[in-house]
This record gives sequence, C-alpha cells and structure tokens, in this order.
Amino acid sequence: MTSCIIRAVVPLLLFIFTTVLAASSVPASSIPLAVRSPFLSVWLPNSKDSQNTLSTRWSETWNGAYSAWASFVKVDGVSYRAMGQVNLPNVQVAQQVSVDYSGTSSIFTMRVGPIDLTYTFISPIDPSDLVKFSMPFSYLLITASSNDGNAHNVQLYQDITAEWVNEDRTIPMQWKTRMTPAIGGDDALITHQVWQATSVPQQQTASSRIQDGIVYFSAFNRQGLTYQTGGAVLARQTFIANGKLPDTQDGDFRAVGEEWPVFAFAHNLGPVLGTSSPIVFGVGHTRENLVRYAIGTNKFQLRAPYYLKQHASSEAAMDFFMRDYNNAARVATTLDAQLEDEATTISANYSGLVQLSLRQAIAGMELTIARKDDGTIDAGDVMLFTAEFGGRRFRVNNIDQIYHMMPVFLYLNPDLLKHALRPILQYHKAGLAGTPYCVHNLGEIYPQATGPGGAVEMPVGASAYMLIMAAAHLQRTGDNSLVQAYYDVFDQFAQYLIDGALMPAKQYSMIESPLVPEAALQSNLAIAGIIGIRAMADLANAKGEGAANANYIANAVAMVGQWQTKATSKDGVYLTFTYGDDANWMGMFNLYADALLGVNLVPKYIYINQERFYQSKAHKYGTPIYGKRGWALSGPNMWIAAMLEKTALRNHFFDGVVARLFAGSSSVPLPDWFDSDNLAIASNASYWMKARPQVGAHFAPLALQSKRVNLTALSPASSPDPSPQGIVPPGGAGVKLCSRTFTFAIAFLVLLL
Repeated sequence: MTSCIIRAVVPLLLFIFTTVLAASSVPASSIPLAVRSPFLSVWLPNSKDSQNTLSTRWSETWNGAYSAWASFVKVDGVSYRAMGQVNLPNVQVAQQVSVDYSGTSSIFTMRVGPIDLTYTFISPIDPSDLVKFSMPFSYLLITASSNDGNAHNVQLYQDITAEWVNEDRTIPMQWKTRMTPAIGGDDALITHQVWQATSVPQQQTASSRIQDGIVYFSAFNRQGLTYQTGGAVLARQTFIANGKLPDTQDGDFRAVGEEWPVFAFAHNLGPVLGTSSPIVFGVGHTRENLVRYAIGTNKFQLRAPYYLKQHASSEAAMDFFMRDYNNAARVATTLDAQLEDEATTISANYSGLVQLSLRQAIAGMELTIARKDDGTIDAGDVMLFTAEFGGRRFRVNNIDQIYHMMPVFLYLNPDLLKHALRPILQYHKAGLAGTPYCVHNLGEIYPQATGPGGAVEMPVGASAYMLIMAAAHLQRTGDNSLVQAYYDVFDQFAQYLIDGALMPAKQYSMIESPLVPEAALQSNLAIAGIIGIRAMADLANAKGEGAANANYIANAVAMVGQWQTKATSKDGVYLTFTYGDDANWMGMFNLYADALLGVNLVPKYIYINQERFYQSKAHKYGTPIYGKRGWALSGPNMWIAAMLEKTALRNHFFDGVVARLFAGSSSVPLPDWFDSDNLAIASNASYWMKARPQVGAHFAPLALQSKRVNLTALSPASSPDPSPQGIVPPGGAGVKLCSRTFTFAIAFLVLLL
C-alpha cells in the first residue's frame, strides 16, 4: 500500500517543487547537488563564462575535487550523456533547458531528443525532527516525459566513482553491494557502499577529505532495475550497448584510479509518453564516529551521529532515508515555500540569496550524541559541532562562525543553537580552557575537538557572542537548561566583560586580519561586550538571581553611556573604528544583537545617524566592513541591512550583495568575503572564503522577526522540555502554511484518501 501511495504522490511533489522553484532561478556560481554535511558537499560549477551544464561538467566538492557523478540515457536506441564529462563513442550530449533551485532542492531540465528529463536533487532539511535533520543523505529524483506527443522507449543509467571517498587515484578502496528485502509495503533496496581499504579515524587528507567515511549509493529494487560494480569504461559501455547492466559485482578491490571502479544502476522505464514515475536514488556519506572531543586532561570522548539515537546503524539509517522520501519531499516543499514567501516580503533579491544559502549553511554542521567507553551511546548528551571549511582554516566550533550561523539556527530551530554552544560551555566547565574569557574554537582541524587551535584569541568578542547567543536561545524557547547547567561559566565571561569590554585591549574583532586589523579600543567590539553584559542579565533572571540581574543591567547601561561618547566621531555623525580616530570607520554590525535581543540598550539616535552614514558609504556590492579597505562581508552586510528602516537603503544592501554573489564571474559555492567595488574575492579565494557555513548570517533579517517568549513568566527553577521546537518562522512558532503549501497539503490529503 505504501509503495502505491508513494508512486502516486511523487509526481505531484515534483510539480509542486517546480511551482515553488519558479521564482528562484537567479543564476548561481555553483549549484548544490548533494550538500548535507562537511563531507557530503557535491556541487556543479556554474560560472556564466564557462557555460557549464549538468551534461558537460563533472560535479565537484566545495574545494574543486572531483566527485564524479555520471548519467546516460537511451531513447529509442540513441544514447545521450546527461551528467558528467566523460566522452564515449556514439553518445550525444543532452541539452540543459533550465536550472532552478530552492532552499533544499535544485532542478535541472535536460532534453535528449524527443524526451525531456527532470533531475531533482533534494538535500532534505527537517528542523522539527532532529533524527532526520542529522542524516547526511541526499536524494536524486529523475522523471522522463515526451516532448513530441509520441511514446518513446527510455533507459536510464547512473553511477558514482570512488572519488566520492577520496580523489587521490592511488588510494586502495573496498566496496560491497547490499540487498535490503522488502518490508511490508515498502520496496526492496540495493545499496552500493565504498570506503578506503585502510581508514584513519577523524583525520582529513590535504584536500579536506575525511579518511574514515563510507559513501552510499542506493536505489529501489523494482522491476526494470539492474546494477553493476566494475570499471568505469566497462560498466558505461555495457549500458550503451545493451540498455541494462548484468547484476554483477567486481570483487577485485583496487585503487581509485585503477580502471576507475564505479557503482552503477540502470533503469528500464519502458515506453514513455506522459511524465513517468520518478526514479529515486539516495547518496550519503557516514562515519562511525564524527568528532573526537576533549572532556578532560588527555581524556577524549568520541561523538556518534545523532541519528543512531533511533537507528541501529548507518546502514539502517540509509534504508530508512530511502523509504522516507515521500515524507522528506513533503517537508522540503513546505520549508521551501515558507522560506520563499517570508523572504520575498523583505526583498525579491533577498529571497534568492537565502534560498541558495540554506544548504550551504546546514552542510557546515554535524549533530552528535556521546559514545560511552563501552561503545554504547548516551542519547541524552547532545552536541552540535561546526566545521569552518571553505576558508583558510578548518577549525572546530569557531565562535565567530557559530555567531554567523546563529540567524539560521534561530529561523529553523533555536535548539540547534543550544546544541552548538554546549561543546564550548562544557569545555570551560571541565576546567580545560584556563582563561577567564571564552575560547575562540575547540580545535584547528575538524573533527579533532581536542582544544583551541592556532594563536588567535578574541577575548571580548568570543565572550560577548557566547552570552548573546545563549540569551537569544533563551528568549525564543523559554528553555533555561543551558543557564542551569552553565551559569558559573556565563558569569565568568560576563565578569571578564565588565572589566574589559569598554576599553578593549589590542585584539581581533570577529574577523581575523587582513580584513580587519588587530587593534585596541574598537568601537564595534566594545558594544558587543556591553550587549553581552546586558544579555547576561537575562540569563541571571532565568536562574533566579535577581540581584545579579539588576547589577548586570546597571553595568550595561552605565557602560553604553560612556561608549557613546568615546565611539562617536567629533562631529557626531558616525561611529569610529577605534575611539578618537575620526579618520576611520567600521560597519557596526554588532548593533544587530541589541535589536535581536530587544533590549534597547543603544539609543535610537545612534541607529539613525548610522543609517545616514551608511547611505554615504554604500558601494556597488554592499558596504565595506572596514573603512580603509574595500572588502565586504555578506553576513555583516545582512546584519546591518536588517536594522535599517529606509527600504531603499536596505534594498541597496540586499541588491549589492546579490549582484556580486550572482555575477557569474566565478564557479565556486557562495563566497562571503569579496571586494565591494569589483568582482574580486578575497586573496586566494579560489580556495578561501567559499562554501562557508557563515552564510547562515544571511538569515539575519528573518531571525530578527522571530518571536521572543515572555521571560518574566519563566520560573527560575523550571526547565521546559528542550525537545525540538520545529520551524520558527517570523511571526510565530511552528510551520506557517503559505497559499502554495496549503494547495499542496490539500492535494496530498486527497491522494491519501
């Protein structure tokens, strides 16, 4: 019964996806295909100059390493290449008719003679179900339809290579093909799995590949499906010659580049006239243990995937994922429609930006549970770890990165923010930090969360951002479990800020050099610290510490009065980069926290003056983050834009950032660091500052509209159920159905009946 419903529903889902995506066809420099975790990050380079298409370019990881994904189609005996770059005799190249995207999906329409194919790549995001949210898997749905009114015989082929594990051609691989029998009304599955013959736990290669991962490629074992593992030339030519595969497995394990082992499926769709039932594939990348985390002096804990809370193994999770695709597509459609509708009310260009940003932001995190010494799991010990890939580092739980990601956490599910803060808070509580201020990160190379990496410290910034984020989570959930568990740690950070925030010593702001130099007395850094102190007042209130609450408020109010005098230029027009230096300025993005928390600590006239000042400093592609240099950061530009009252100026921020990021001059995933006057991106940006999850900051205007709970009604002794709150849209909690989503819901119910 389930299979019948699924086959009936998915064509409708594809129609709904197409409807949702119609407004999201702004050209992107790189199109996400399977982008779901730090090590499942597969893109199609899409620069305007190169004219890449799905049928003329290999898919790549975020940093340009091949993750080859091939597709061939036979129509009435004529062969076409629809994905990839391999040349075979007597094979034509499919024409890419269109490409669209939403928050969770990318859709390509490919023409192969009299047949049109739709390739729908879905990286589902279900923030209301953290087990599903934690799964590092993606779908590919393919349908075929006649474009000339006649029926045509169609066969379809897909394969991936061992490059999905490691692109180093010399690395030996092993693989297997696993058969999962039918369960109830669900179809049987066939899943290819491939991994390094010799794995190295929690270690990356020089090209940012993890060395203990297992790659999955799965399909439903229905009539007309055939499969093969073997050399690339053999498997592909077998399909071209016969339109099917021999159902054989290659037991000759070998290196990636030795006859290029591939993991292939073929489907016989038979005669196609109208839109065919979709062929569903699943791809994934799993590890037994995700992170190695310091819990004591020379004592470490392995962190397992969160989905093991519900599933016995990663194989079981992959099987569930495949059989859940109907529900996953429904949830993805709902989220996409909600995001488009809410973002479009702010700005049409802004809508395109956040839709392309969503998968990139989510791919930078992994949700974990603790693994005990005996190998079993502690499902109640939940932590989220972030990977700073896409830049010069690959740091673990970098505080300023998490601060950038805060808006998308608040938009989707504020508990994700709580889980991201816990690793650093627990590190301090365990006495491992050795500093009165918050550490900057938990490790230099992900996924080794063994202690802060590098010489960079941001004492004021890191401490302030931690307090601000904790208060933002508290305000939006009423859940004071973080306060109850880590109050002493928060208090330590706040005391440090009382002593050091108003007159900050020489240090970095949120951003490392060379974008913003290390300096003392930074105005933007100081206000972050002061707002952090005010945030601590809310945390103290939730703990029942009335005297501390009053003390923190008094300190913040007194300090902000002094800050206004010190930070304002002599003519009273703008806020300076450092106190007393009228020759320089900085984008005051840390004022966003005052608005986000609704504490109204900063006087209104400051915002009015800054808005006038930004109008005089607006550049072609947004506003520079630092006055003496022309570099812009897309995230802080969104923070500033979120606070602006003048629609025209706010839209200039949106339009400038979108114009740069969608200019088509590069073929990398969204960079967030670029020149505000031309199409340059940060030094060595072919590697740096692209695909970073920092684009979660693009959700700042949406997060600013999310509801805060009444904290005065929160009993200090209470600890509300910290279960997932679901999607939190502007205006209220829970999923808000737009008209398009409502249409989908009605149609879905009719089909079920």
